[in-house]
Amino acid sequence: MDFKVAGDKEGITAFQLDIKCEGLSVKTMERALEQARIGRLHILGEMSKSLDKSRSELPATVPRMATFSIEESTIGKVIGPGGKTIRSIIGDFGLSNMDVGEDGQIQLSGFSTEKLVEAEEFVKKLVEGGGGGRG
Repeated sequence: MDFKVAGDKEGITAFQLDIKCEGLSVKTMERALEQARIGRLHILGEMSKSLDKSRSELPATVPRMATFSIEESTIGKVIGPGGKTIRSIIGDFGLSNMDVGEDGQIQLSGFSTEKLVEAEEFVKKLVEGGGGGRG
């Protein structure tokens, strides 16, 4: 049995279980969950000795993501002819990627929180007033 558990001091947030045999008794599962709880709390205790709370800001080497929505009718303004506008936005704001969904959901990724905010503001101003077709 391969059993992985993730969580915090409040409880389990995710787990993965791979078993190769038929069936799993409730008693075995209870024992595995209790061992995982004890182990999780021990590891969290050791971690808190080094860092007692989460950092308020991510290191500069960690990519960030931002998502927001625009009207579907304005997607064409964001993409531009042949993708020209979206490529310019990615380059001008130093983004790693920009994904525009058919439903108007936009996902930005990059390493600078400030640039993500600036790019979002730019796109929102770009689509003000609606219209613009589908690219």
